[in-house]
Amino acid sequence: MRLSPRTTRHAVDGGAPAAGRYLEADDTLVPVMGTVTRLGRSLSADVEIDEPSVSRRHALIVRQDGQTYLLDDGSRNGTWHNGIRVDRAVLSDGDTIDLGTARLSYVVVTSPGGRRTEDDGERAALRVPAVTGGRNALSATEDLQLIAA
Repeated sequence: MRLSPRTTRHAVDGGAPAAGRYLEADDTLVPVMGTVTRLGRSLSADVEIDEPSVSRRHALIVRQDGQTYLLDDGSRNGTWHNGIRVDRAVLSDGDTIDLGTARLSYVVVTSPGGRRTEDDGERAALRVPAVTGGRNALSATEDLQLIAA
């Protein structure tokens, strides 16, 4: 999988990463910063993935109320969380995220050189059938509104 040069310039260079949330791709750690992180092939994506199977606007990572959510953003090939296609899921340290043929891992670092899972290792995912289009499809913005409710 190829991350764009614009994305890899933010990658952690050797040594122990600072405390925070990261996406790992091919041994490259990219920080997940801010409340909303956009993933996709578009130049406007915060994490730009240079793979044809990744949609321009593929997924979002949203930090809210102490949890981190993965949301599909109406992608063509779906967003997969730990091998299960999802519209939204709660992320924990070590989870895998598949966007088309691109595979990422979600990594939580609590102190330099140390890792632990969020929520003391409890994993929870909101697994719902994928709906990628049509009248009943929710947009990622509507998903954010549902999470906020």
